[in-house]
Amino acid sequence: MYQTEKEIETLKSDVEQLKVAAPSLTTTGTVQNIMTEIKEREDRSKNIIIIGIPEPTSENTDDRRQVDKTEVLKITKTVNAECPEPVNIFRLGKYNSDKRRPIKVCFNSQVPVMSILRNRNNMKSDTIKLYSDQTLQQQAYMRNLKEELKQRVNDGDKSLCIKYIKGTPKITSLPPKN
Repeated sequence: MYQTEKEIETLKSDVEQLKVAAPSLTTTGTVQNIMTEIKEREDRSKNIIIIGIPEPTSENTDDRRQVDKTEVLKITKTVNAECPEPVNIFRLGKYNSDKRRPIKVCFNSQVPVMSILRNRNNMKSDTIKLYSDQTLQQQAYMRNLKEELKQRVNDGDKSLCIKYIKGTPKITSLPPKN
């Protein structure tokens, strides 16, 4: 029996050591993930995504890029006349003349991006949409929020919408109509 009791004590000790070590490992990994997410959000806050611009049919890559640049500049000037020229404009995904790939538009700062996103309703187009460039975590959060809103509306609470409060989307009540 003495040997069994000794083994039990050893196992208890090992479990206690694991309990102490596990949170620090998890915390370190979590902190690293949070820091990476913050950096990625900061980088993406200077970009917008434009969806719906038809794919240029030219075989020459430079010609297609020039057509995209012209279209993007037209859109940004329509939304905000004082918008500076983007630093970089490129299509996301592999070229396919039959599909409309999204265009990523990069600026030097967040200011033109915020202005474009606030005034995107000035653009009168049903086919072209402007979005912020979001991380995978932001996309998942928004998807879950939309599902929750849909469920709550289906359950009878029709006076709800998603609003950005201090930069974070949240489900809130619609303001009363006058």
